Amino acid sequence: MDSIVFIMAHPDDVGAAQGGTALLLKEQFKLHVICATKGERGIAGVSYDEAAKIRELEEKNACDLINAELTFLGKIN
Repeated sequence: MDSIVFIMAHPDDVGAAQGGTALLLKEQFKLHVICATKGERGIAGVSYDEAAKIRELEEKNACDLINAELTFLGKIN
């Protein structure tokens, strides 16, 4: 099976930008999502570690919906 790789900066970028396309392609291709960061700075008033945990779980759940393999590169945004 051919693969498609989505390379993004933040955990919600695929869902916000290519989520519909990913849903259409999930049966025909093996999908991979690569996120540079875990979105540590994405939640105001929450510590970076806690925000990263929340955003990581959200992205894992989103990737489950599109049957995508998820990789975080561990960069800090």
